[in-house]
Formats: sequence, C-alpha cells, structure tokens
Amino acid sequence: MKKHCLPILFAAVLCASAPLLLTAAPVGETETDAAAALAAAPRGSITGVVLDDSRHAIQGAVVYIRALNLGAVTAADGSFSLRGVPEGRYDVCVNYVGYEQICQNCDIRKEQPLHCEFLLHEGMAIGNVVVSGIVEGQRRALSIQKNNDGVSNIVAADQMSRFADANIGDAMKRIPGINVQYDQGEARFGQVRGTAPDLTSVTLNGNRLPSAEGDSRAAQLDLIPTDMIQTIEVHKVVTADMDGDAIGGAVNLVTKNSPYRQTGTATAGVGYNPISQRVTFNGSASWGSRFFKDRLGVMASLAYHNNPIGSDNIEATWKEDEAGNAYVDEFEIRQYYVHRERQSYSLSLDWKFNENHKIELRGMYNRRNDWENRYRLTYKDITPEADGTATAYLRRQTKGGSPDNKFARLERQQTADIALSGEHNLGWLGVEWGFDYARASEERPNERYIGLESDEDNPIRFDVDLSDEREPRFTPADPSLMDLNTTNFIKLDELTESFSEIEENEYKAHIDLRARLFTGTFAGTLRAGYKYQDKEKSKLITFYDVEPADEASFLARAMSAGNTFDATRRNFYAGDYVVGDFVSKQYLSHLDFSDAAQFSRTRNPMEEAENYTGKETIHAAYLRYDQQFGNRLKLIAGLRLEHTVYDYTGNALHVDADEENITSTPTSRKNDTDNWLPSVLLKYEPVDNMVLRASFTTTLARPKFRQMVPGDRVNLADEEYTMGNPDLRNTVSNNCDLMFEYYFKSIGLVSAGVYYKEISDFIVDAMIEDQTIGGTEFKELYKAVNAGDAMLFGIEAAFQRDLGFISPTLKNFGIYANYTYNRSKVTRLTDPIFAGRSADDIQLPGTPEHTVNASLYFENRRLTATLSYNYASSFLDNEEMGMTPFTDRYYDSVNYLDANVSVRASKHISIFAEVGNLLNQPLRYYQGTKDRVKQAEYYGIRCSLGARVRF
Repeated sequence: MKKHCLPILFAAVLCASAPLLLTAAPVGETETDAAAALAAAPRGSITGVVLDDSRHAIQGAVVYIRALNLGAVTAADGSFSLRGVPEGRYDVCVNYVGYEQICQNCDIRKEQPLHCEFLLHEGMAIGNVVVSGIVEGQRRALSIQKNNDGVSNIVAADQMSRFADANIGDAMKRIPGINVQYDQGEARFGQVRGTAPDLTSVTLNGNRLPSAEGDSRAAQLDLIPTDMIQTIEVHKVVTADMDGDAIGGAVNLVTKNSPYRQTGTATAGVGYNPISQRVTFNGSASWGSRFFKDRLGVMASLAYHNNPIGSDNIEATWKEDEAGNAYVDEFEIRQYYVHRERQSYSLSLDWKFNENHKIELRGMYNRRNDWENRYRLTYKDITPEADGTATAYLRRQTKGGSPDNKFARLERQQTADIALSGEHNLGWLGVEWGFDYARASEERPNERYIGLESDEDNPIRFDVDLSDEREPRFTPADPSLMDLNTTNFIKLDELTESFSEIEENEYKAHIDLRARLFTGTFAGTLRAGYKYQDKEKSKLITFYDVEPADEASFLARAMSAGNTFDATRRNFYAGDYVVGDFVSKQYLSHLDFSDAAQFSRTRNPMEEAENYTGKETIHAAYLRYDQQFGNRLKLIAGLRLEHTVYDYTGNALHVDADEENITSTPTSRKNDTDNWLPSVLLKYEPVDNMVLRASFTTTLARPKFRQMVPGDRVNLADEEYTMGNPDLRNTVSNNCDLMFEYYFKSIGLVSAGVYYKEISDFIVDAMIEDQTIGGTEFKELYKAVNAGDAMLFGIEAAFQRDLGFISPTLKNFGIYANYTYNRSKVTRLTDPIFAGRSADDIQLPGTPEHTVNASLYFENRRLTATLSYNYASSFLDNEEMGMTPFTDRYYDSVNYLDANVSVRASKHISIFAEVGNLLNQPLRYYQGTKDRVKQAEYYGIRCSLGARVRF
C-alpha cells in the first residue's frame, strides 16, 4: 500500500458521507413527517437499572428504544440513562449476551422522568448453562465488547480470578494479539498486535498511567494486582475522543466501581518459591455499598503481596574474529535473591445529585518494594587461543544496600492517581469533565556494590566448549584459581554507593460535549472536546566512588572467614554452573563510608551525567460525529489534533583518555510538534449477534524520555560515544482494520480479522561498533534514531464457548483460544547511522510473528478448573539494533503453562490452588542466531493455596 493512500481513503469516505453527516435525509414523505413530528415533540428521559435475580448489577447490557434508534449501555453499577426522548409510548428493551431480550412498554412525559428496573432471571438464560464465575465473567466481557464502537477485547474480574495471575500484565497475556515481557518471573510490559511496549498506552479509568522508570514511557504492569481491577479494556482501534498515542492500542484499567447494593470479597493465599525456598503470601479485600437513599456510592479495595523470589541467570556477549568465527567476549553467571512486596489501595466515591447530574472521585495508590541481592561472576576479556583454549580474568561482584533495607538494594516504585469527574445532562446537551493528578516514582537509596578482580596481567587459562551455544562452558585449567582469596583476587575493582530518585508528575484536565442532533432512522450525535496534559519528569542520581584508606587490609578483611557467602545454588536452572563465593551482603552493608579514617568518597560525574529534567505539555482537541443508518449500520468519523511541546535539560560529558579531566555541562533543548489524527469507523450488524467492523485511524508514539535528553557523552577512556537526540520525531502509524464477530446465544464468541499498519519514523536504540567521529576512533557508538519506515500486517482469530454444542455431556467444559499472526518488514532505513545496511529481511523491532493463547476449563456449581497455555515467537528487540545482523538482539520465544482449581466449600467460601509457569519458561535473549545465548534467566515453578470469601 502506497504511503498517503490511507488519508485519501479517509477523505473519500468522509466526503461521500457528508450529506448524511449534515442532515437526516428522509426516505419518503411519511418518514419526513414522522421525523419532523419527533423533532418538534417535547422530550423526556428514562433512567434505571438492570439486575440479575440475585439483585446484582449487570454491566454491559444494552437498553434501547428501537423506534427511535436510541440506546445506552449499563455502567458497572447496572445503571443506564436515555436522554432527549420525545414524548410518547415506546417499547424499552434490554439485550444481554446469553439471555433472551426483555421489554417494557413505557410512557414518556416531559415533566415526569421515568425510572425503570429490569430483572434478568437465571431461568431466562438460553440453553442449560451454569451461570457462575467463568461464565458470568465471559458474559459481562462479551456484552461490553459487542457494544463497543471499535475493535476491542474485554476481560472481567471474574475471568481474571480463574487464572494464576499475580498482576495485570499476567492477565493481559490471555487476550488476543497480546504478549508480555517479563521481569523476575512476572509480566511487566505488554505488547499489543506486535508492537513494542512504548507504542501502547496504558490508562487507569481513561487517564494515562505515568512510568516509574527513568527511561521508558511504558507503564509497569507488575505494580497493579489483578484483585484491584474490575475490567481490562483493550482498544485496538481508537476513536477521536481517545488519546492518540496508541499505535499498538490503548489498554484501559477500570477500577472497582460503587455497587448497586452492599458487596464484599476477601482472598488470602500462601505459596512457595523454589529458588528462595521461602513461603509467599497474597491477600486482598474489597467492600462497597450505597448510602443516603442510594445517592452516595462507596467502593474500597486493598491488596497485599509478600513474595520472596529469585532467579538463576547467565549472560554472554558475542563477537566475531577476522575469519568470521563467533566467540564469547564476556560471560556472566548471576544469582538473584529478591524479596518483592506489593501494596495497593483504591477508593471510589460517587454522588448522584439527581438523575441528570453525577460527580465521582476515584483514587488509587500502588507500591512495590524489591529488596534485591545479586551475586555476579564475570569472565572478562575472553581471548581465544589457537589451541582452542582461552584466557580471561575474573570479577566477583556483590550488590547490596543498607542494614535497615534487609542488607539489600531497595527499589521502591510507586504510582498514585486521583481523579475528579462529572457527568451532566442538560437536555439535548451532555457534558463530561474531569481533573486528574498522577504521580510515579522510583527510589533506590544506599545502593551498594563491591567488586573484586583477579590479576588482569596474568589471566587464567580455560578450556572452552562452544558446541552448545545456549550454554557456553569455560573450565579452568587450575580450578583453585577460581577461589575467593587474596592470592587470586588482588584488586578492588569497585566500591560504590548511589542514591537515585526518578519522579514523574502529570496534571490533566478535559471537557467533552455531546449533542444528539437527530433521532430515528438516521440518528446522529456530535461530540467535541479538549484535553490539557502537563508532564514533568526528572532523574537524579548521586553517585559515590569509595576508596579504602588501606586497600590491602580492606581486601584481607573482605575475604576473611565470616565475611563471605557461597551463592552457589543446587540445581541451578540456567545450566551446570557454579557461581562460587562472594563478599557477603552483611559485610557490604555494615561498611561505614562516612568514616574518613577508613574511607574517602568522591562524586562520579560520569554516572551523574545521566541526570535530566524534562517537561512536556500536550494540547489536544477533537471532533467526532456518530451517524446511524437504521438499526444495523453506524459510521463514526473524527479528527484529533495533538500539539506537543518538549523541553528537556541534560548533560554534555567529556572524559579524557586518562580519566583525569572530566567535564559535565548542562544543556537544554526545546521543540514542539503537531499531529493530525483522522479516524473513520464502520460498525455493521447484518443479523442479530453478528458484528462487522472496518476502520481507518492514524495514531502516534512519542520517544522515550531518555532518548529526548540533549547532550553527548564522550568517554575517551572507554572509547565510547553516546549521543543525545532531542530532534527525534514522533512515530506515526496509519492503521486499517477489518473484524468479524459472532456472539453465540449460549455465551461465546468466534471472531476473525485483519489489520495493517504503515509506520513512519520508528525509533530504535542503535549500537554501532568501530566508528570514527571527528577524527577519533570509538569502539562503540550509542544513539537513539528514527531508523526508518515499516509495515505490519496481522491476522487475528478467537474462539470461546462451552462445549455443550458438541454433546450435552460436555456442557460444563469450555474453551478459550486465540491466535495472532504478524508479518512485519522494515521498508527502508533512513538514518545515516545505518548506511551500508540493507532493510531487506529486517522485521519491525518488538514484533512476534506468532502468538497463541489457549485455555480449557471445567465449571459446575462446586468445582472450577482451568489449564491455560501461552506462546509467543521470538522478535527483534528495539533496545539493541546494530549495523549487522550479528549484533542484533532478539527476545526468544516463550511457552507458558498454568493451572488453577477452585472448589466452592459453601455459598460464600471457596478454596483454590494455583500453579504457574509449569514449564519453567526462562526469560531469554539471543544474539544474531537462536542458539547464541545473550541472556537466560530462570524463575522456577510458582504455586499457591488459599481461600476466597464473598458476601
């Protein structure tokens, strides 16, 4: 598809639809008279609630008046509102997936607002379906998905509870077209439709979540437990009233809303981690009710996770010799022990003044503490010899912290969001407004490292075995040279302490107007809005190099008996490796660096040169028009403008060859950009329960924070050059989508679709070796660049249904499966840094070709069991792309298998057991070819046992 053809297609569709957008053209004289009569009639309103036979609120049901082509979808508390209804008598009907339609005949009067209550009884369900946990969650999710305007997927809380998912990221991997990236065995970042995490926005109740990390815009999904969320909404096609930074899509996390009546839940479970060999604990609770004649709604939730975990890790850096043979230049064996504590709290308040006016206050706070110790053995400067052996010297490093932080490095990530919003119906005009403040931060106080090094001038000889490049082997000719003692380790390589603070504050305000211009056959609604966002981001590192007054005496004490720790773990998952002895975390933590008689501290300007401050201001405005063509066809056309102002301050660093003259100079840069984002969506329902969707949209992605920071860092001692690039352009994508959906009456779905993305100016972090800049040779050059353009074509298919249609004996079994195929290609490389490299056969970074999710479940009134499988193929990592395929880094394919069983012990209590990562899937990167390991990190199988209480 040629560039710019999609905007032309948009213009053509818009022009062709213009007459229908401007007027409700009558079909004949009778319709004209009827339309005129309706337009002149006084108008009233209908409000109400949809409940099940237990008087629980039903979310996602459609309440509509077919004669007027007027409808609404029930909110989380089951409520609905139909405004601007001409006076008269109408059939008001309710549709909900899995139930027959029910109707009430209502008489609408201008001065008498009508309140209706609809009860959907379990006996009205279609077929012999067990309506409980999994099925009810599916029904709610499918109802919302069916009624959405664009392509979307919905996961309800009832569905999330049936999987062994600790956080939102783990729950997202079940959704069609989504795969996730892991950290310490938990999903941290989500990827939608084969795009990198930074190309997808994650919002909380419609407001984008800030990032707690200093580099990325991607929200940390492992901060939020699944217990805190009512619904996950994945919008793969966005409309003009949504934020435009959603090339992959927009993931909206909806917190628990005030219920229709008092409700509460509590969950507690314990588990075991095989690496830390310690017990884990997870717990959560929520409670909600309504007061003051149902005017005030309250919903409060909390969750607490305490998980001692760990990982076994190996990492390798590969290079080529002059003959083109690959060898390992550096190799590491790492042992991690992490104590992860997660806390989350949320509160939702709403006040209904009357049927036309409502305000809501929502707040959420999340905190994750990671106390981490790492023991790392590094084989440095591995030099191959002609006889097949190699020489290298060793480093042994311990990572720790202060005694009051469990002798470990504390990483505390926090997010907070508070939003005040209102909804007002002023006759023909609807008004929504909101103010939001969000904050994210990361703190690392007293982060300490001690590294001991063997004699670099007398390297150790090793026998090398690269027959299996997944597990390189280095066997010392003299094993005693690996021991930690003052004879072997003669040098203090590093002794450091740092304090880092990353903070992001974001202020938002928006107003949205909605006017129903027409009712009847050609109902039309015009929307317009404005949104203001102000974001401030900062990264501040204070870094000290510490020198002991007497290094020889210090080394002797550090390696003496009682001050060392054997980090070797039996059954090391990453291979048959021995990590060995290290300085203990207790010894490192108790060192008093403030004692001038023992230590001297100096600031490290090279580390602190990474500090920056940034400010971004976004002004966004949009127009959106929704046009009905009868009851079956709907057109949505919109245009959004986003104006972004960037203002960043970084540091220009210069280090001479001897590291004696180091200068760091603050430097600032300000620029701005405009993005026009058109959209056209069609939704057609040829028959009941069948939906066809087609759309064209334009979306964008902004560069990562650190990529925008100005200032070059030139290190002549290490022969490295890192370039800042404040002139990076936003990545822009033109998107086309087609989707078919059929919703089974017995609760289920079959869907299939295709999508195409034409992406301009995608961004990568380039790493180029052996470059000459200004007459100086550098071993490595690092720079974030707009690498070029790419295309992405995808196919998506999903099926979910109970198996009763095969045989009545299988009615309690069900299947949930989806598959996504992505074909991506870089169409051209535009940045001069890639001169000489062909775009042929380069895939878009971050794009797995195949993604599969499948779950088989069983459910009756007492037992629920689920077995789920996830697969994603390998993809090129956008964090490290080089001049040649040899240096490219890939995220390897993954296979995850999880199981969950829940037994209902009584009406209100159930017992559950969960087992996750049954295949012990590692986080694995490879360099160039699949067998050439770059990193392999194993986490082991996790399991838990607990109880849930509902009242």
